[in-house]
Parts: sequence; structure tokens; C-alpha cells
Amino acid sequence: MGNHYHTLVYTPDDRLSRALQSLHGGYSLEHNQRNGHRAHLFRAHCLARRIVDDDDLLTTSRYLAMNPVQAGLVLHPLDWPWSSARVHAGIEAAPIPLDDGRLRASLGDKPNWRERYRILIGPTRANPG
Repeated sequence: MGNHYHTLVYTPDDRLSRALQSLHGGYSLEHNQRNGHRAHLFRAHCLARRIVDDDDLLTTSRYLAMNPVQAGLVLHPLDWPWSSARVHAGIEAAPIPLDDGRLRASLGDKPNWRERYRILIGPTRANPG
């Protein structure tokens, strides 16, 4: 995962393209100034698709959590340090504000939703912390 990232973003309208342009442009500018580079940092275009229902959200959330496992970078999704999986699983606090309301609702909006998320993303480990 050294050459791309995944993100799940809710937007009430079609401003995602503008937001990603601002994010990538600002980060690229800062990175290039800090490292004395001039080339484009992000060469590939963004692939975006609309999440159509709760099942699609859960499938996408599982795919995102499992991506570093499938890439052979970790054995369990909770081991990947650059993921929000540990936050959603209730193992650590979010370093930035995350809105987990839609994920929580898709998992039944019950007090045990974090446990259901851990089940969704893969087999349990002996020590999740």
C-alpha cells in the first residue's frame, strides 16, 4: 500500500472531486517543498463510486480493512497502523474526528456494534491490542 490509499467518504453532494483536489494539491505542494521535488506526487486518478445500501457499505468497509492483509503487509486488519479499523473496533481512540454513525447503523446500531465490526473484518486474534 505504498503507492495508493483508500478512503470511505460521505458527501451529501458531488463536491468530492473538489475536496480531493484540494487535499492532494495541498499535500503535494507541502511534500515537494519539504523534499525539494517538483514532480506530480499523485499520478493516478481517483476512483470513486457511490455506496448504494447498508450491505454495500459493510462490504466496502471489510474490503478496506482487509486490503493490507490481501497485500501481504499484515496478518490481520487490526495490525495495519494506518487504518481506522482499530478505531471502529474500539481498540484505540480516533486521532482525527471520524463519523461512524452510518457504519454503526449498518451494523444494527446496538451497543455491541464494535464487536460486530470486529467479526465483519476477520477472525479474532488472541491479543487484539
